[in-house]
Amino acid sequence: MNNSIKLRIGISGSKYLFVDICNIIYFSASGRNTIAIHTNDIKTELRVSHSLGQLEKLLTEYAFVRAGRSYLINMKYLHEVDIIKKTCTLSFESKNIVLNSLSDNAVKSLTKADSYEI
Repeated sequence: MNNSIKLRIGISGSKYLFVDICNIIYFSASGRNTIAIHTNDIKTELRVSHSLGQLEKLLTEYAFVRAGRSYLINMKYLHEVDIIKKTCTLSFESKNIVLNSLSDNAVKSLTKADSYEI
């Protein structure tokens, strides 16, 4: 039995897309209510009725962290944060995605979120 939790996303007035939360790598925003959902198997860009901030509130308990105005990142996939270049690298299935131009606050939130320094 699959115990994964799915995020239900309205894609039209009568259709919904169901995405496993654990497979979502990150969300990116581009414009008002246009959210791209990047998963480990597809990339889907959708117009949604929620903002990135609303998704953040909904998904905080699932280890999603806001990284600036444009990104909501699943910490499960966070591999590296470069404080000087203001980038982060997300890693999955031996693939890397680099998110650039992070704000100072985004870098701080990523380096402090549920992690331990050794």
